Amino acid sequence: YPSSVEVGDTAALGTENCWQDSSKNISNGKNVHSYVVEADTSTTAIVNLITNVFDASDVQTLSSQERWRIDQAGKVTFVSLTQTDFTTSPAGTLTYTAQ
Repeated sequence: YPSSVEVGDTAALGTENCWQDSSKNISNGKNVHSYVVEADTSTTAIVNLITNVFDASDVQTLSSQERWRIDQAGKVTFVSLTQTDFTTSPAGTLTYTAQ
């Protein structure tokens, strides 16, 4: 993770390969992690942590966006978590929001 961010920053954080067992002979898919820093207020930004999940055939099955508000002092507060399941038709979306 970077030591500092600003609105508009985006980066790939890495890919997590998933295996059927410890032999790593059969893939179950992968999780691709990234982030984008979005505008919020004049003194805060939203860090959006994104995970896209793919099955063994490289078909996307899930998208997850975890949003955190960060202020100039570095205080971080949970904002929301949105997950979209692409294995249903139509795709189903569930959002958890901080109260």
